[in-house]
Amino acid sequence: MLDDDGTRHDHGAQTDGRPDARSDARAAARIKAEEGRRRARRRERATVALVKGGSAVVALALVTTVAAVLVASASSPTGSGPANTAADGVRIGTGLVAERSPARAVDAEPDASPTPGASDVADIAVYVDYHCPGCAQFELDNADYLTGLVESGAATVQIHPLSVTDRSSLGSRYATRAAASAACVADLEPDGFWAVNQALFAAQPDPGSRGHSIEGLARIVDEAHPFDDPSAIAECVADQRFAGWVTAATSRALAGPLPYDSVEAVTSTPTAIVNGELFDPEVQSFPEFVASTLGEAYAAETAGGVR
Repeated sequence: MLDDDGTRHDHGAQTDGRPDARSDARAAARIKAEEGRRRARRRERATVALVKGGSAVVALALVTTVAAVLVASASSPTGSGPANTAADGVRIGTGLVAERSPARAVDAEPDASPTPGASDVADIAVYVDYHCPGCAQFELDNADYLTGLVESGAATVQIHPLSVTDRSSLGSRYATRAAASAACVADLEPDGFWAVNQALFAAQPDPGSRGHSIEGLARIVDEAHPFDDPSAIAECVADQRFAGWVTAATSRALAGPLPYDSVEAVTSTPTAIVNGELFDPEVQSFPEFVASTLGEAYAAETAGGVR
């Protein structure tokens, strides 16, 4: 006899109202099968979650590793810096000739620059950024005056190219690219550095812009000076060979100490130092500062009276 649910019962075999043994067996089998299906579904879900989770962990590990490498590369540049930059700058002397020094490791501390005595040639240092409007104005105001001092032998001028305005060039890191281009000249044909420094300021792009392309920078450098091997300099500029050195030298300048007696670190650009004394443009002009620092008679005699 079939019940309404299709289950067959033999009522003659019932004794206390419970299904017979076969019904018990079928019910137990159904329960066991359902439990097996539930366990299978749980295993499937767990396997999918594990695969997805494992993939995410692997991807995260790869991203973390790449990020760590990039951070390490940015914070700890390796290799050699440009030759002729022993104090993280290029010192220009009589005849606009650069002082020579061997290339050093990118992370090497700058050599000290002892402050000259009153009767010695004046020691002038200028920390600049090629995308800094104030630096361009300082160059415009004082280029002829500084050139006169150097050509006459009255002073040496050490130019330190920095990259403090990188964040304002829409991701192009123009200050680094321009300074690295100048560093190529310092390394390969340093006597052209004075002219290239002036040319980069003369062609300074608008503040906040991406600045000149690498090709544009190479053209500015090439047109600034008659180089013996312009192709070697163009290749160096294209490779941005000394970008790591620019970053490291900038960090050193901002952190200090500087290789001068009385100035701890660069806090703004331009920073100009004369015989260890910091120039304050709010107080006087640069020629006036040189005169007051070195003495009126010294400045007038050695600079040919240039004011």
